Amino acid sequence: MSPLAPKVRARLRDSGYTPLTAVNVMRLMAHLSRWLAANALGVADLTGEQVDRHVAERRAAGRTSARSPRSLAPILAVLAEAGAVGPTSVVVSAASGQEALLAGFERHLLCERALAASTAAAYVTRARAHCVPRGSKPRDAALARRVARRGSPAP
Repeated sequence: MSPLAPKVRARLRDSGYTPLTAVNVMRLMAHLSRWLAANALGVADLTGEQVDRHVAERRAAGRTSARSPRSLAPILAVLAEAGAVGPTSVVVSAASGQEALLAGFERHLLCERALAASTAAAYVTRARAHCVPRGSKPRDAALARRVARRGSPAP
């Protein structure tokens, strides 16, 4: 995977990732590469099932970051563009509108507010707790009143 590292780095820069986040994604790419080698797999063998196995092993090992297939999305996108994996062999589910909003919030906190990644992650976790899927009732009483009054959780 190392020949594709410059392309992944460029993709991250062009997508607005902070330098620190880009370094962490590159570390994740190196970890994925070592994991593939340890399991006698090549990049072409990378399937959705293998991605699930990789992140499951990260969770089991107690890793605190990159614990879902979505964390590999920038890497997998470059691999698919380069033809290293088939575009349909690895499917990372598209984020819901709520997840896209939270991802944008996290980018804002990291890029515009220059918060530490751990602080931004804590804010996103708290914000996620206040997100209300359509058709469900909020857990927060004040939020429930706003939803009832306005039909949306926004203040």
